[in-house]
Amino acid sequence: NTRHQGKVIYMDRHQLQQFASTKSQHSLREIGGRKRKQMLSRSALPSHLSQLTALTTSSILQSDEVEDLFFSLPFFTKPPTLKLIYSTLLHYRSLEELLSKTFKHRGACLLLIKSGDFSFGAYLTHQLAPTCAWTGSPSCFLFSSTLGLKLPYHARTAAEATQGAPVSPGSPLAYFVQPDAIFIGNGDLSIDAELASGSSELENFYGVGCAPRSPEALCLLAGTPVFNIDAVEVWSIS
Repeated sequence: NTRHQGKVIYMDRHQLQQFASTKSQHSLREIGGRKRKQMLSRSALPSHLSQLTALTTSSILQSDEVEDLFFSLPFFTKPPTLKLIYSTLLHYRSLEELLSKTFKHRGACLLLIKSGDFSFGAYLTHQLAPTCAWTGSPSCFLFSSTLGLKLPYHARTAAEATQGAPVSPGSPLAYFVQPDAIFIGNGDLSIDAELASGSSELENFYGVGCAPRSPEALCLLAGTPVFNIDAVEVWSIS
């Protein structure tokens, strides 16, 4: 359990599932299901989708979570190809190793994280590289595969020059990567250099309409604002 302003903050999976059920407009199943139906109606979807099969090998996602997440990715005609390029099960556990594996991939990627009973992550539109500058686009999003929620970029919190990096007016503050940490949004999701722990406080730049600093905003991704990381995967998208 984590203390926040003198109080222990923790929400279990059942409590969060009840909250998620009130956010149907952000449901991965609803969003992905609409796209799948649209593609089937115009015969844009092959009967055997090899791109989807690749993601079913993830050690983090449950089989019933894969399709919902895949079809929630921002593509309109041709389904993207996903390839596993980093996994804590296969590679040395450190952010340095992760960034060395993702260095050659210049496009979008899918970051997956497992912490206890919770699986979550981010869709990132640009290269995952330690530029020490804000990057990405408004198409980036966080998600909870466990709760089946997509958390879009909204940037409601006033932009600040966080991490000591200058911020251009109007430029997206989607994520910030430095050699010893990843920051997705302004505290919405942060990961340490050892890929051992992270923290989350939603509704800064990403969210589904939780009250700022509420238990839901602090606990939605991992059940608690500060969490241990069991596994990490990065999938290239092309």
